[in-house]
Amino acid sequence: MTPTIILKNKILSFDTPVVMAIINATPDSFYAHVQDSDKLLKCVGNAIAEGATIIDVGGCSTRPDSTPATEQEEISRISAALDIIRKHYPEVPISIDTYRASVACKAILDYDCDIINDISAFSIDNDFLHTIAELQRPYILSHYPAEPLPEDTPDDTFLAEVLKFFAERIKALRDAGFNGDIIIDPGFGFKKSVRQNHLLLNNLHLLKTFNAPILAGLSHKSMFYRPLGLTPADVLPATITANTIAIQQGASILRVHEVAPAIQTIKTLNYL
Repeated sequence: MTPTIILKNKILSFDTPVVMAIINATPDSFYAHVQDSDKLLKCVGNAIAEGATIIDVGGCSTRPDSTPATEQEEISRISAALDIIRKHYPEVPISIDTYRASVACKAILDYDCDIINDISAFSIDNDFLHTIAELQRPYILSHYPAEPLPEDTPDDTFLAEVLKFFAERIKALRDAGFNGDIIIDPGFGFKKSVRQNHLLLNNLHLLKTFNAPILAGLSHKSMFYRPLGLTPADVLPATITANTIAIQQGASILRVHEVAPAIQTIKTLNYL
């Protein structure tokens, strides 16, 4: 059965995958950040024109070894970005990328954002689970284990642990009173080795057991540029290759920095 979510009071069906465009309103993201208001508006406009369905706005970098923004810094950044986006594109679906309950509340209550994108699976902010249940907006649940599994963990054990994690977190959401749509994100790059990331990509279809849309956030990740000995800016071809595999494995949403190549990937696979 084709997964769906409710977005802007309409049913969004993923019979064809869609693109989520990344807008990093930060000074220190690992790749492609924007702070200047004119550049941000141009970036969002281009993403929409190129075919993005959802705009994903974040104000706190989660790259490895980064120093997290304070709560007020993050709120200030996302507020400035959302002011601009909502003024010029009031109807575009927006996802708020945060692991803080206060930021999610600000984005949804003040700017009518549509999706909560939480890389932490409500494990960093103790108030977040309650907030998710109160807000009842579609929630992106990411694989974010308490501790990384050792590199030598057998493949079957690693994959079983990922499935167990999602089953337990989905139950926690439902037990807390969250009745909204859940989107599954395997959390590429978070607390996983390069090999584990690749293993998860090649077995992404296993997540279809949860009957939820699967989001693949593979854009310019270290799982590509590190083994290739390149920089984040060099691995657009690797990103396109990985997105192709993700779609073939059942991904419904591609979260990317460059929208046009992702749209071409989706359309080409549809033709084929």
